[in-house]
Amino acid sequence: MKKILFIFILLLSISSFLIQTYSNKETQNSSPQEFSKNRVRDSLDANDLLLPLFESKLPWVTHNENYHNYMLVDKNKLLINPLAWEAREKGINLNTPPIDTTKSAPSLAVALQNPLEIEELCIGLKERNLTSIPDEIVELKNLKKIFIKNIIFKDFSKDIEKLSKLSKLTSIDIVACSITHIPSNISLLKSVEVLSFHHTKFSNLPEEFCDLENLLYLNIREAQALTKLPQNFGKLKKLEYLEIVRTRITSLPESIGECKNLLHINLISNNLNKLPSNFGNLENLSYLTLANNKLSNLPESFGQLRRLRIVDISNNQITDLPKNLSSMTNLITFWLVKNKLNKFPNSIIDLKKLSGLYITKNNINFIPYDLAKNTSIEQLKIEKENLPKDNIDSLKAYKPDLQVFTHTEELRKR
Repeated sequence: MKKILFIFILLLSISSFLIQTYSNKETQNSSPQEFSKNRVRDSLDANDLLLPLFESKLPWVTHNENYHNYMLVDKNKLLINPLAWEAREKGINLNTPPIDTTKSAPSLAVALQNPLEIEELCIGLKERNLTSIPDEIVELKNLKKIFIKNIIFKDFSKDIEKLSKLSKLTSIDIVACSITHIPSNISLLKSVEVLSFHHTKFSNLPEEFCDLENLLYLNIREAQALTKLPQNFGKLKKLEYLEIVRTRITSLPESIGECKNLLHINLISNNLNKLPSNFGNLENLSYLTLANNKLSNLPESFGQLRRLRIVDISNNQITDLPKNLSSMTNLITFWLVKNKLNKFPNSIIDLKKLSGLYITKNNINFIPYDLAKNTSIEQLKIEKENLPKDNIDSLKAYKPDLQVFTHTEELRKR
């Protein structure tokens, strides 16, 4: 009997060891994307900021490999990289490579061999001296995503007509193409949900652009001639992600306040000098960056953005903040680096969930003790030499684990 029991225990131990070894091997063989996804899911609370993006209905965005603004989670879902700041604050390294569409989508010549089987296509990467999209593209009846690069368009309106005949087309990514203006027939692209322009020269977006009723994601980068958005921008009712980077726009249309489904806004490095008075109507907004603009103040309605989790208004000319920030009950990370604050904005003290505050390169020389007492502050980045020693000591007396950083390098070591 003892021998049988011993053999049974031995077999059980061996079985357990083999299962554990197989499990470890599976983890090691997992793709970086899948491993990163599992690690984030295990490390963040279910109500945290990142998880809604994993569940996002936003279609996969084809993208130039030179950009690092997206993290591929799986073939249908993506994570917007700026939102990974919160993961970094928690010490999580997502370590996901950028998307390379050039390796995943065929050229047109290859696609035409089996036109009905093609759902993704790259044009202009291998072909040279193109001045339009080849007419044969209309044969790809099941095409969903197209990546267009290096085309010197002679008449972009004719190319739009060709694309409009592809009823299943949902994603268009245009990179380094010569487009001097966007024609009014852009409205023909009714099925498009994802639209990206990179390194283009157009100076306008016509009113008809806002007839793209199914648009979920709009990305315009390095359009140095673009100075304004259409006044009827609010017609884009389904828009969830807006990224306009390195243009010359100076303001946003008032109608943007009608885009109630916006979750993510990235307006880095434009010439914005003001925000619309109704900006606070964007009730679902969770991420906002306005860094590297010319803003001197924020509208009073800003405090109505109750779902905001991360805000970056660094490198502007902000002198004070609205008094009603206490309504922003979900704000956890606030970047105010390189502005013109002469004193600590007391409205920040009412941000109960605030865990990260970054206010270097201002003229602040005192931090109220209530910041440590009333908020969830864990990280404070400010020039310590500007603060009296007893000020820092008093803050840490309320919150012993508070980390006070001076240099960016210190933060990045985490």
